[in-house]
Amino acid sequence: MKFIRSILFIFFVMAVIPMSDISGQDDVTISLLTCAPGKDIYSIYGHNGIRIHQQSTGFDMVYNYGTFDFKEKGFMIKFMRGKLPYTISAAPYDRFLYEYNYLKRSVTEQVLQLDSTEKQKIVQFIDWNMLKENKTYKYDFFRDNCATRVRDILDNHISGLHWNTDLASAKTFRQIIKEYQKDMPWTDFGIDLIIGAPADKVTTLSEETFIPDYLAKAVRNARKKRIKHITAEDRKSGTYI
Repeated sequence: MKFIRSILFIFFVMAVIPMSDISGQDDVTISLLTCAPGKDIYSIYGHNGIRIHQQSTGFDMVYNYGTFDFKEKGFMIKFMRGKLPYTISAAPYDRFLYEYNYLKRSVTEQVLQLDSTEKQKIVQFIDWNMLKENKTYKYDFFRDNCATRVRDILDNHISGLHWNTDLASAKTFRQIIKEYQKDMPWTDFGIDLIIGAPADKVTTLSEETFIPDYLAKAVRNARKKRIKHITAEDRKSGTYI
């Protein structure tokens, strides 16, 4: 497993291709990717990424905000407290999919229904975010992670985006994460002690999207200007679906 962790870290940080290679936005598609939970503590909640694909040029990259260094001093305790430094990184889509197939974790894609201006804004923002001086952020387990960063990109760059708040789960942060910790009793116990009373707050729809599956559901039910859904039907990628 240590070998796999090392490969994953190298995999996500080595591939950085500037999106300035994209010419025009007409045939660009932007998707939300949601990866099924894994078996390790850092992967049990799942993962999100943004796929940007241009058929005419062959540009096809996945951008994700979940990259961190396993060699970080105090890694485990920092992770459980939600205080690890994280970065955005990029990888070619086929290699991203290969890794998740290898780990036997499914990947669900939701293609976003965007106009050319919205696509351009998202591309430009991620390009800016990929600059060395902008890549690292102060991760927060509930408030600022690989899912909330993607949520904020959609919020800030899709005109008239309306989230269906009537579908909020009305669960607390603690109740939500326990859904993913049920097979790890010692981890569940340790996290219970660390996260404290703030985790017992009932979440809003926006807040519950700190979990990738919850973000995917919120996006599935979101609309543009309350009329048009922002995604078509979900589609599964890879072998393990």
